[in-house]
Amino acid sequence: MVALRGIHNETLRGRPLSRLPAVLPGLAALRVLLISDPHLEIRTANACLGALAGLTGLEELTMPEARTREEGWLALQQLTSLSRVHLYSIELKGQAKAKAPGSITWWRRLRLEDTCLPEMAAVMPLPGLASFIGTLYMRYGDGPVPAKDFAGMDRVLATLGAAEEVRLWLELDCDIWPGLARILGQLPRLAELVVRTRHPHPLTGADLAALLGTHGATRLSYLDLNNTALTDEELRPLEGLPSLVKLCLGLAERLDQRGHTPAAVQWLAALLAARRRPSLLVAPHLLDSEMEDLEEWQEADPPTRGSVSISEALPDLELPLPGDPAVAAGPFFRAREHSAAAGAAGERGAGSGGRFQGPGGSGGNGSSSAGTYSLADPDDPLVMLSNVVNEFFRRVDL
Repeated sequence: MVALRGIHNETLRGRPLSRLPAVLPGLAALRVLLISDPHLEIRTANACLGALAGLTGLEELTMPEARTREEGWLALQQLTSLSRVHLYSIELKGQAKAKAPGSITWWRRLRLEDTCLPEMAAVMPLPGLASFIGTLYMRYGDGPVPAKDFAGMDRVLATLGAAEEVRLWLELDCDIWPGLARILGQLPRLAELVVRTRHPHPLTGADLAALLGTHGATRLSYLDLNNTALTDEELRPLEGLPSLVKLCLGLAERLDQRGHTPAAVQWLAALLAARRRPSLLVAPHLLDSEMEDLEEWQEADPPTRGSVSISEALPDLELPLPGDPAVAAGPFFRAREHSAAAGAAGERGAGSGGRFQGPGGSGGNGSSSAGTYSLADPDDPLVMLSNVVNEFFRRVDL
């Protein structure tokens, strides 16, 4: 394995990265390669990818800031040993785009930090893909949603519908939830969903009901609704998620603001406690005093309200060994504080997504981890309550 991470001296950064394409072909025995730098330029990234074409034993490639273009894609098509791929994006045009669908059959895991439906349709189907992790940007401002952005959806659904694991982060500002809910409903292994909806079309109670009314939602175990303004009653459809173990709520009700109340947290805590699985419920917009009241409420009836310890409630449960769970986790253990800032530069619609140009680079959000990660401890409550949003990203073992 070779891991190359960014050099933090600005005067040195460009030179070592530009030399990589000349060095990589000599690593004939390479099996796993990680190249990560937040200032990785598009040209350098694709030159590095192009230099990998002769590494016939490469099995895993991680370049979370690499905006893949034609040169890089042509090299990936030659790496038939490669099964695990993590890139920033795959952006194809012309002949490369026309010939791409179905041309790769050996990938088993694919993660993209920034994609959209047209770009996914350009490379899919990917027969045999077992795991897809992606951040989907669909931003159009006040303009209409172009019908062409949904061309090739049959290829996308054929790939993701057959995958064993699908985890999605959705960045939306358009009113397409009825159609999108039908699409998500055709993903029987959708395990994780983070929803970020923005003006002029924030997520409504009807949108959530449409999503959770699909049969695909029954497998959903992680759901993040952080910036939504949903009332207690509008959150009721959450009881239809039998696999849910990790939930982040949206805005809290205040004098001048719609949202949920602490009563919704009580209802959800009791619901999760009854399922007898370690769970995490994050209400990031509740005050510390409100959380203290909720903890006192839990302590009044530990078994039914979830404050009973995991070891007492589930004495036979084998928890993961201590260590860094990020190795096997889904994508959203990474804090995404810069997601909004990164996305603000691209408001042209799905094609622009969250991409932005840094100083000479391609940019990239969410590619750096945020501090430590916590495993569930036997002494933790069966249903842990928190108003710290990072708990949602860090507790990845649930």
